[in-house]
Amino acid sequence: MAEFAAITVQGDIQPEDSVRAGRYKYRRLFMAYRVLGATLVILGVLSNVYWGEWDPVLPVGGTIVALIPSLQLLKYRRVLNKTPSLYGPHVLTFGDEGFRAQNPQIESHQPWSFFTAFTESDDDIILRSGKVFFQAVPKRLFESEDQIVRVRRLLTERISPPPSVKS
Repeated sequence: MAEFAAITVQGDIQPEDSVRAGRYKYRRLFMAYRVLGATLVILGVLSNVYWGEWDPVLPVGGTIVALIPSLQLLKYRRVLNKTPSLYGPHVLTFGDEGFRAQNPQIESHQPWSFFTAFTESDDDIILRSGKVFFQAVPKRLFESEDQIVRVRRLLTERISPPPSVKS
């Protein structure tokens, strides 16, 4: 692996940055909840039309299932608001050894082996560690598109993609 000149970015990370990244990271799961919820509501309405009996279990259950993603994001936002060390002014460094995050309350350094994958949205680079935890890095913190390209190259080189399952 080639030597990489570290890239350091700094700026304010807001709770909304993490919520937006979480919404992007879990978009497929959230869509599945909404499709399942809508299906249950439609089945409930159709059962009323075809069998003439109104059973509120399916439409009410479907509505609840469809609302689960929104409720999860509200819970997540509440946790973020109670944890000020997760947002505010940050200095983030992408280097050969790993990723370093610093703010006035904490400093953490994670080797690249800690991360299982990374994804990228229009607004964020999302470093994933396992199925649940992630670190969102807003692209607005980078000074130029060139820095984003260099970090993308580093992440592609250092973070192994998840193993493929062969059947």
